[in-house]
Amino acid sequence: MKVFDILVEPTAHPRARKFILDRDVRAGDPIRFTTADECKHVPLAAALLSWVGVSDVHFAGNVITVTAGRGADWQMLEARLREEIARHIEAHDPSMRDPNAGTTRATIGDLAVIDGVLEQTIRPYIRSHGGELELLEYDAETKRLLVNYLGTCGSCPASTSGTLEIIQQILKDEFDPEIKVEILQ
Repeated sequence: MKVFDILVEPTAHPRARKFILDRDVRAGDPIRFTTADECKHVPLAAALLSWVGVSDVHFAGNVITVTAGRGADWQMLEARLREEIARHIEAHDPSMRDPNAGTTRATIGDLAVIDGVLEQTIRPYIRSHGGELELLEYDAETKRLLVNYLGTCGSCPASTSGTLEIIQQILKDEFDPEIKVEILQ
């Protein structure tokens, strides 16, 4: 097993840590897993989720954000997670292609414009806290945008109120004054 550095940093969420690697762990849009069934095709994610107390893992670029339950012993857990990452990283495929899945949805038109606005405004803040914002769909007729929070944002109470209101206000100011932003339930 090759030895490499993994930088571990706390996040704004007290139950999450960022594991920063010297290589990409996710090519493309960030992705979050909360159950072993979701990530059977990603052995690294499945291994991290197998540890008692780990509630979700989020892959973005060269960062894996791990969230654990209340009372997690991060000193012990961090060491175990480092071992799992080291054990699986050489065989890990950052594309995370699922051979049993269909094609992924392409974002075009209004959704691409919305994505660009958020990339320049709120996403840097969300990422600095170990999270990500996924755009799922936009209905131009109802002006309804459906989003999903990933990483630490997925379990943060502020994401369903304060952060959501900020996102909606930014999009009202910079995209459409009638837009309604909703979270995937």
